[in-house]
Amino acid sequence: MDRKSAEQQLDAHLTQREQIIGSTMDAIITMNEGERVVLFNRAAESLFLCPAADAIGQPFEWFIPSRFRPVHHGHMSVFARAQATVGLMGRSGTLFGLRANGEEFPFEASISHALVDGQDLFTFILRDITERKKAEETLESSHAFTRAVLNSLSFHVCVLDRRGVVFQTHDARRGVARSPTEGVCGVGGFGRGATAWWKGAVGGQGVGGEGGRFKAYLRAVTNVGISFGAMFGGLALWVDQSWAYLAVFALDAATCAVTSVWLGRLPDIAPAPARESGEPRIAVLHDLPFVVITVLSGVTSMHFIVMELAVPLWSSQYTSAPRSLVAITLMINTVCVALLQVRLTRGIDLVVPSSRAMARSGLWIAGGFALIAFASGQPTWLAIVLLCAGALVHVVGEMIGSGGQWGVQMGLAPRERQGQYQGFAGMGFSLSHIAAPMLITLLCIEWGRPGWFVLGGVIALASVLMVPASAWALRTRERYGVLTHSG
Repeated sequence: MDRKSAEQQLDAHLTQREQIIGSTMDAIITMNEGERVVLFNRAAESLFLCPAADAIGQPFEWFIPSRFRPVHHGHMSVFARAQATVGLMGRSGTLFGLRANGEEFPFEASISHALVDGQDLFTFILRDITERKKAEETLESSHAFTRAVLNSLSFHVCVLDRRGVVFQTHDARRGVARSPTEGVCGVGGFGRGATAWWKGAVGGQGVGGEGGRFKAYLRAVTNVGISFGAMFGGLALWVDQSWAYLAVFALDAATCAVTSVWLGRLPDIAPAPARESGEPRIAVLHDLPFVVITVLSGVTSMHFIVMELAVPLWSSQYTSAPRSLVAITLMINTVCVALLQVRLTRGIDLVVPSSRAMARSGLWIAGGFALIAFASGQPTWLAIVLLCAGALVHVVGEMIGSGGQWGVQMGLAPRERQGQYQGFAGMGFSLSHIAAPMLITLLCIEWGRPGWFVLGGVIALASVLMVPASAWALRTRERYGVLTHSG
């Protein structure tokens, strides 16, 4: 082979090498032992917004933010002393590059060392990881939001993966109360007992559907109070000072004291009559139709937990809607209940119309779930519309169903045992708090859109079944020893 042919082959080899280096997707930069750039491919030009002609011969530290340059020199010293040929950079933290326009960006890099013609050459292969970092931050933010939602719940939640392995849990007793279990159980027991008592008192005093109307009014007023409480709590969070939080606690204590004094001025209610001879101690357990209605009511009550648990997780993880929309959906619920609960409960008084109202409510709730489910995968504006529409449709079903549930449960109970019957009816709601979180997570979050349809169908079916169950209960009141019911 003559000299000319050898030079042609060498030129072809160099051209081929330049084409390969130039066409690679990763930025490649080579510097000499004096840390001056000797090679700068096209991907490096695009990454650093700097032409190769301007980069060649310049210090490599030009492309590193000034605060990281000492760290870079330290890495190079360690790598040179180790006499390694290949290594990874950034194991102890994220590396940052500096573009010609002053913009910083994260990158990952590998480094190799070669001795060419007696000269040490160090080659860096760099890749921009800006999008990966954004995805990681989004994922971490999503996890933080999930933890915040779970920590805000008043019941125990255990989240499983598809294999049934626990990967996230929340214990309301430890996460919220921060007190010994015995104390929490004692306070919870008093709270449950008080709830059963006032439900029984309302049912005992309300005749012919008056109890249901009163509970509708009470729920509307309660939501107004919740709105004011949320407003004061939000102000405390906005101020974010110790005195603001203490002021909220003091206001809460003051309102409780005033309420206690006010309640103490109400007229006394005559106690329930003593059990008659032969009457079971807990008669409600022998009332099979009422037990069935309590179970069906517990199934329908799962929708409350869906809005509290599943909707925040669904909207933040599976839709493009902003997370602040969670507060808006809760506001829709609170405002609608405060303004419309009494109006939508009119005419829902006796057992038969109340059971029919429950059947209608199940269809409304299922429709709301369907709208929420379709928000996944939609543009941001459409996701917002669907989530808000779903919350609005759901709260209509919630208000109608609440009125129907009150009418059925109080209308079937004997007037002298309303406390016992309403306390037992509350067990359905309590059982839904136990079983629903896991079921809702598996259906709505793990399974996704089909799970929303299934859960909506289950609630709608339970609501429709309230009609024949209530008719059966009415026909058999006398058989089960209930002679003073108002339904």
